[in-house]
Amino acid sequence: MKDQLVFYDKSAYNRRTLIRKYGRAPSGLQATVLSFFVWGTQYSVAAALGTNGYVATSIQEGPLCADDVLEFFNQSLLPNMNPFPGHCSVIVMDNAIIHKRQDICDAVEAAGCRMEFLPPYSPDFSLVSLNVLKFHI
Repeated sequence: MKDQLVFYDKSAYNRRTLIRKYGRAPSGLQATVLSFFVWGTQYSVAAALGTNGYVATSIQEGPLCADDVLEFFNQSLLPNMNPFPGHCSVIVMDNAIIHKRQDICDAVEAAGCRMEFLPPYSPDFSLVSLNVLKFHI
């Protein structure tokens, strides 16, 4: 069953990604960081990862929208998937609204694959919360 799962997600990067707004300083002093404003190009990365490595990847300039997700699925991801219940047949992704657009769901269904959405974020399920809870029990 684990070889059926393919995890899809997206991320973005620009030169401002590494700029921090907060820091640590000795007691009584304020942390200051000198940085120059950089108006850089944003790059969006989309990737799908299965048990044997990457199934599909994409890098584009600018942000991703639902049309870009549909294009990525149709051109890169779905041709490398198999009908359910075969190997690489279930796409697991977060609950972003652009993932739930009907034409994306239709394309996945037409390929014979399944889509599964992760549950909404809950601090009850974060590792940090679980570790804190463990120490209070």
